[in-house]
Formats: sequence, C-alpha cells, structure tokens
Amino acid sequence: AILLDVSGSMNEEQLTTAELAINHFIYDLLDKDDELVLMTFAGRSRILQQWARDREKLSQALARAKDGPREPTAGAPSVPPPNYGTAVYDAVHTSLGFAAKGTNRKKAVLVITDGIDTASRRTIKQVQEAIRASEVLVYALGVDPGASGFFGHDSGVNTDALRKLTDDTGGRTPVVEGLKDLVKGTARL
Repeated sequence: AILLDVSGSMNEEQLTTAELAINHFIYDLLDKDDELVLMTFAGRSRILQQWARDREKLSQALARAKDGPREPTAGAPSVPPPNYGTAVYDAVHTSLGFAAKGTNRKKAVLVITDGIDTASRRTIKQVQEAIRASEVLVYALGVDPGASGFFGHDSGVNTDALRKLTDDTGGRTPVVEGLKDLVKGTARL
C-alpha cells in the first residue's frame, strides 16, 4: 500500500517530489508482479486506486492525487473543510487492513509525508501495536519542505514519529529535500 500525504503542510514542491518518488517505485524499483493500492490522506484517507499491477493505471490515479480536498493555505477562508488536518497515524492504521488483503505473501506499507500529525484519533502507540499484530512492513519517506515549509515556516519532518512507525518492522525512514536526494532516498527503501 502506498499512502500519500496531501494535507496543507505538503507544499507543491513536496507533492511533486512525492509523485516522482512513487512513479520511481512503481516503474523502476518494484517487481512487475507486485500488486499496489494507492491512498491519499489529509484529515481522512481516500483510496485513489484499488489493488492493481497495471503501472499506467496507478500512475494515472497518482496524477489525480492533488485533486482531493486540501487544507486551506495562508489567506484562505478560516472555515476548515471536512478533511482538515493531517491524520498520519489513522492513515497508516487504515492501510494495514488493505495491505493484509493483498495477494502477495510479503506485505508492506509506504507512507510519504512530512510526518506532522495534527488530526489522528489513534495514538502512535495504538498504531505501533496494530503494526506488530499485522506483521506488515512499514516504510516512510519523509519529504522535507526545506525553507518554504508549512505556511511559510520551516516545519521540517517529524522523523521521530515516522521512525516509531517503521523501526519495529525493520522498515526505514529516509528524508529527502526536493529532487536532489530523491534517487538516493528511494533506493535506500
């Protein structure tokens, strides 16, 4: 399962980097027989593409990722949309059930995010317990906003939280800033 953070804290450069990373995974790094489900999340999760092996179908679904509801940006109306916030932990928890339904023996979740959770109902400890019970490998690719950050501030990547999700399963959490580290970061995963 691939989870893409489309919340307001992910700026356009981060989303472009994430999209390139996902395409690099599905076309260059994963086996052609690997089956994938593609989800986006902000305040709640949304499935963009059900299980598929067809890389073109997955790439087309990925191109629609930015079309979903996003948090307001600076200067936008103050009334939050129903998908306000970033629920990283809830998205990972939800994806575990989808990953378990995959046909391949080995199952993994890749979450691409800045790791800043503002809206999950589940705690990180609850998600860690669910991960252990599922035996699904969890990987994360932290996408650093660099100097542009959320609402113009340098918010960085919450690597501590992401590593709490990945380390118990043997997964990794590389961090990339824009395109310069993308190939190395995805190769490490």
